[in-house]
This record gives sequence, structure tokens and C-alpha cells, in this order.
Amino acid sequence: MKLRRLIARLLRRAVQAMRIAYYRLISDNQPLRDHVRLLQPLFCTGRGRIVLKQCNIGVQPSPHLWDGYCHIEAREASASVHIDPDVWLNNRATLIAERSSIRIERGCLIGPGVQIFDSDFHGLEPATRRSGQQECAAVHLQENVFVGASAIILKGVTVGRNSVVASGAVVTRDVPSDCIVAGSPARTIRRFIAVEGPLSVEVSSHR
Repeated sequence: MKLRRLIARLLRRAVQAMRIAYYRLISDNQPLRDHVRLLQPLFCTGRGRIVLKQCNIGVQPSPHLWDGYCHIEAREASASVHIDPDVWLNNRATLIAERSSIRIERGCLIGPGVQIFDSDFHGLEPATRRSGQQECAAVHLQENVFVGASAIILKGVTVGRNSVVASGAVVTRDVPSDCIVAGSPARTIRRFIAVEGPLSVEVSSHR
């Protein structure tokens, strides 16, 4: 039984290493990397700038480690995606900056299936939906933000330091620091009250 588990573990590692190499090969944007830890394939595309600094891509154990990949896109030349050190980007996360930027600061935790967009990608009015003139606005996650599984963060949003975006939330406007938001559209449901320092907090209800 121990031998079987060992063989299975070695096979998983070998297959994942091949998948990681394949997605890197087919990526048409080679980001500036600084000691990135890859546990899941990463596909990078677009004409803009992608910077990854000592971050972690993929989480074990977590859903879709073996059958998914993370997607980072800086679509046009003016677009950029910047991920600071000590960020964890969980499996199947998608980050797309079309014409502006996405910035994720140090210590953020990004859950599986999270989607972050700087654009609507199409105009909302029927007459302009195919015009290519849709609005774009930068997205910024400040230090130590936690984004739960399958949450969506839309254009122009800044999520303040230490805040939590609940699983499945759709964030359409700025999130203050030190709070929890949930729902669609997301709203504040709790706030953190610091008692000793930035990492020592208690939670109080907020209506």
C-alpha cells in the first residue's frame, strides 16, 4: 500500500510538471518572474506587462489542481498585472486586465475559481456593445486581502487592507479596509476591530 501511494505521488508530480511546462510553452506572454512557486499550470497571454514576484500559483490540496490552470492576461499594450510576494493564487483563478491594471499586494489569499476583471469587455448598451469602446478601470487589492472561492471582482474596485470577500460575492464597488463583504452585489456585513496590531483583530457585527 505504501509503495502504491509512493508511485501515485510520483506519477502526479511527473504529469503536473509536464502540464506546467506545456502551458508555459503555449503562453504568448512571458512574465517577469521572481522565484514564483508553480503547483498548477499558468497560462499568460496578451501584449501588456505581467510581473510575478515570489508568489504561489496553485494550492494542494484544493479543487481542480490536476485538471485546471490559472489564467493571467494583460490584453492590450497598456494593460498590466502585478502580483507582489507572498500572494497565494488558488487553482483556476482568472485575472484579466484589458487596458488598465490589476495589482495584488503582499499577503493576499485568492481562492479557487476567483475572477478579477478591469473591464466589462463589451458595452452595455445594444448600440455600442460591439464598438470596442467599453470602459476599463484599475483593480487594486491591498495587503492581506482574502478573496473566497468563486468570487468576482469587477472593474474599478479597490479592496482595502485586511478585508475579506466572501465566497461567491460579486464586488462592484470599493471595499473599505478591515471588513467582510458578501452577496451580489457585495455589501459590508462585518468589520474588524484592531485590538493589538494589524494581525490581532476581533470581529463585530455591522448592519
